[in-house]
Amino acid sequence: MEISPETVKEVTRILREAKKVAVLTGAGVSAESCIPTFRGADGFWSVGSKNYQPQELATWEKFNEMPEELWRWYQYRWGVCRGASPNAGHLALVELHGLLPGGLDVITQNVDGLHLTAGSARERLFEIHGRIDEMRCDDQVVGSCLNGLDLDDPAHIEKAAACVMTTPKPAESEGHEQLPKCPKCGVRQRPKILWFDECYNEMLYRSNTALQVVQNCDVLVIIGTQLTTGLPQKIVQIAKERQARIIRMDTSSPDLADPLNEGMLHVKAKSGEALPKVVAELRGLFNGVANGEPPPEEGKPYADEVPLPLPPSVEPAGAGASEVNGGG
Repeated sequence: MEISPETVKEVTRILREAKKVAVLTGAGVSAESCIPTFRGADGFWSVGSKNYQPQELATWEKFNEMPEELWRWYQYRWGVCRGASPNAGHLALVELHGLLPGGLDVITQNVDGLHLTAGSARERLFEIHGRIDEMRCDDQVVGSCLNGLDLDDPAHIEKAAACVMTTPKPAESEGHEQLPKCPKCGVRQRPKILWFDECYNEMLYRSNTALQVVQNCDVLVIIGTQLTTGLPQKIVQIAKERQARIIRMDTSSPDLADPLNEGMLHVKAKSGEALPKVVAELRGLFNGVANGEPPPEEGKPYADEVPLPLPPSVEPAGAGASEVNGGG
């Protein structure tokens, strides 16, 4: 699964020629920081004698049914994320941002906050499924600060931002966890995470701005996601429609029969192993140019490489629920 020198050069060339680069990251990046998706090898959370699957728990409907138990579950997950550190893939993306003339925008489905911890620029980081270390009052409860507001309306951005607070540190034991209440409206708090039965919005998740970033990019790098949900799929389809070059990096082999995977450069590798090599190659290129060596002509490959064809145009699809490791 080690990336070949030829592939490193090919990825480097595409990035070097890009004017605007967008990166979409998913659960595979977090996994390299040893963040499990859910407790236990079987992926279940037990409430009394019943086991629940993640998709059953990560909904507003289930939170409304048993809010205290769901709060304990998310506090457990927050505790796991608190013990994790950015891996080499996170750090390489920060370096790439500094090396590329136009920098890069990171759109992540992960809720652990590790991109920001690694040093990604906050204004160019789009955490479209939220953050597990933040909470807000429940907008679906009558009387809450955000109840009834259009969270895609920029007029409400200050009110939405004022409702977001830092999640308290997990208690020493689950039995001591208490569901907080909003100090302004008195309504229960909830994790600032997009659930399976909810829709994206701009004020809390910057989802519209993230799509605009993709509209403007000419290279999209997809790392560690299966692209099984609405917004990530729409991101890929927009990039194809704009004829952007697409690099997909993952440890699993893609389904080449799926039209979504057509026209991509598929790199089977961990981001923490492949991206540092791309950074080193790119740094060497820029250092060579600084020392007077001629760079490859713009738009032309190195002698041992063949350019990728531009992907076909695809109609965009609607957004949907969040990915298990990212939004729930």
